[in-house]
Amino acid sequence: MQAPVDPAFVGLPAASPNGSRIPWFMVVVGCFYFVWLAVAFNRAILPFAKLYAGLGVELPLPTRFLLSFHFWFAPIVSVVAAMLTVAKKLVEFSRRQLRVVNIAIVVIGAVLPGLFVLFLYLPLFVLIGKLERAH
Repeated sequence: MQAPVDPAFVGLPAASPNGSRIPWFMVVVGCFYFVWLAVAFNRAILPFAKLYAGLGVELPLPTRFLLSFHFWFAPIVSVVAAMLTVAKKLVEFSRRQLRVVNIAIVVIGAVLPGLFVLFLYLPLFVLIGKLERAH
């Protein structure tokens, strides 16, 4: 019979009682990241809204949605992501539930900010395309 291996000896953090290997410090960092995303996004929206109001062009649907609902959409999504991050530490999830939670956190933390930036620049891309065709 083989003796159990000490996780510290292998270089891995020891599992907490609920099975999570994420230290509380990383949970707090993740929560701060999601709060920072919401604040930065809401600050970045206003210059784009002024720019597009001055251009007077028809905005694509994703950009209109983003400009219309940014004041509540980004904070709610960020709070959900922060709650999921804390829940990963406090609640013992099944493998399937953990997979869903991880995918949601990655989508909110990595994919959604890129989509927001794309949606903000989308009218400029459309305008550049129209200018290029007119040339």
